[in-house]
Amino acid sequence: MKKLISLLLTLILVFTMAMPAFAADRVNADTYYKPDYDGYPIIVVRGINFGGLINEKDGSLAMQFKAEDIFSLLGNMLKGAVIDKNEDFFIDSVIDFVWGLMGNLASDKDGTSLNKDITAEYYTKSLANYNLEEEFDYATEHGMAHTAAEIAGDEHAYFFNYDWRLSPKEVAAQLSELVETAKKDSGKDKVKIVCASMGGMVATAYLYYYGNDSVDSCVYLCAAHNGTYVAGSALNGNIEIMPEAMNNIFSALTRGNGPIVDFLMKALDKIGVYKLLALLLNKFIDNNIDKVYDEFLRDGFATSVGLWSLCPDEYFDSGVEFVFGGRENEYPVLLEKLEECGKFVKSTGETLAKAEKDGVKLSFITNYNMGLVPVYPESVLQGDMVLEAELTSNFATFAKQGEALSEDYLKNADMAYVSPDKAIDASTALYKDCTWFIKDANHVACDYGTQYSDFVFSLLMSEKQPSLRQFSQYPQFMVADKQLNLQPLAG
Repeated sequence: MKKLISLLLTLILVFTMAMPAFAADRVNADTYYKPDYDGYPIIVVRGINFGGLINEKDGSLAMQFKAEDIFSLLGNMLKGAVIDKNEDFFIDSVIDFVWGLMGNLASDKDGTSLNKDITAEYYTKSLANYNLEEEFDYATEHGMAHTAAEIAGDEHAYFFNYDWRLSPKEVAAQLSELVETAKKDSGKDKVKIVCASMGGMVATAYLYYYGNDSVDSCVYLCAAHNGTYVAGSALNGNIEIMPEAMNNIFSALTRGNGPIVDFLMKALDKIGVYKLLALLLNKFIDNNIDKVYDEFLRDGFATSVGLWSLCPDEYFDSGVEFVFGGRENEYPVLLEKLEECGKFVKSTGETLAKAEKDGVKLSFITNYNMGLVPVYPESVLQGDMVLEAELTSNFATFAKQGEALSEDYLKNADMAYVSPDKAIDASTALYKDCTWFIKDANHVACDYGTQYSDFVFSLLMSEKQPSLRQFSQYPQFMVADKQLNLQPLAG
């Protein structure tokens, strides 16, 4: 039983963090918009990237899908479940496949990689030194790298990939080296940063440890600088399958595929399929959750300091106590790293406030109405399939997906900051005048050659602090179609 629940949570982790990799290329160079370039080098700080970790010995990917392994798995599953009716053989086959896929990513009790040959694929020079056409596609962060190279020239565009298992302090040091390289190459004293997903945490860590003098502007795109509730919940033992969230994400994934599919999705919810699945899975989880943490998550993934940097500040201390309480003598080096990590996590608000005061031009973009992976209590909130919109927006107020804010709430709201669909009150966001919201766009939807990309880089290249008043063509609330064209959101 413990093997099956371990498999479930492993697959959940893979699905949640690898979600952006499923984005399709959308290239429409004819509509590409090139803003004025002021000479500052551009650094793209990407999000978490399983494919960016490699084996230093032979250059192979740390995590690989192989067709032969999948066919072997299917054969073993069929043999175990149907022919032999052997549940243990069935489960062992799946576990072997998952660990064969993810085992290289696990960390030791001191927070270092179990496999010492695994490291990040670093881009330590400008993109002029790499073959973009061969190494990067045109979707999400890779698309952003192409756009940065178009604007600044590939000799002044940079791409920061990193080992997401490392502590914020270690990753910030590596980003600092790239910043200094970019400054030296360009002869400029500042850089521009566009960061996405976990890259938002990385960029904020750089500001925390190295200050603001070298940063002209920073655009936070679907960024995890405030962490994510899925990490906070998992590290506190709060695993729960939410039927409402199941309906939200499956409806979002199938949206636009025709009335028959829409009808089927509504029917699944109406007849209670999601509630039944959640009931069965939650009972299973409740019976086995202690075994999961004792025999699987504590040693392997909870020992990756980088994942703790995604734990919201209010979840951090209780999470450390939940996972490592009573076992402190087993993890002395790791706990020292987590103490330092906790100081950084709790400083995010002050770090951004100081950056703004020091003249760093900050912008924030939040995607919403796409649901969240339904494995934790907060997954019923608005999200972009990976991160919660409340956190990426610096605490704007959201109604649940598919709903509107209550009439009682709206009576006291500043309607100038309320979305036309009445789903968002942006006035509670910490940076309400430089925060934008995109409906129906999934996580890090910034593909090259799209209007969405034009919008992001218009903010990045702004000569002054971007604001709602400055960008009248980009109102605070917009909606994206499948080609990532943007339109003002209608009521």
